[in-house]
Amino acid sequence: MMHSDCDGEWTVEELPALLREVETIAAKFRTLPPEDPAGAFEHTAEYRAGAKSLYDCFHEVNGENLFEALITLCRQGISSQRPITFQ
Repeated sequence: MMHSDCDGEWTVEELPALLREVETIAAKFRTLPPEDPAGAFEHTAEYRAGAKSLYDCFHEVNGENLFEALITLCRQGISSQRPITFQ
């Protein structure tokens, strides 16, 4: 949450904290009711069909749950000892 959103990377050393943050947010979102975003992402409504919680309402471009994708990415970076680069 404290990392800049511009081009950069999460270092291997930062990944365990990032993983904990994403898991914490995901756990909280599982306790909240689902909702459709207003004014954006109407084109991905099919991904939210049948959502049981707010957790189920966030997806990456291929339709995979965003939290699961980020958790997998963090774990892969940790296991391979490689940073996550973003742009």
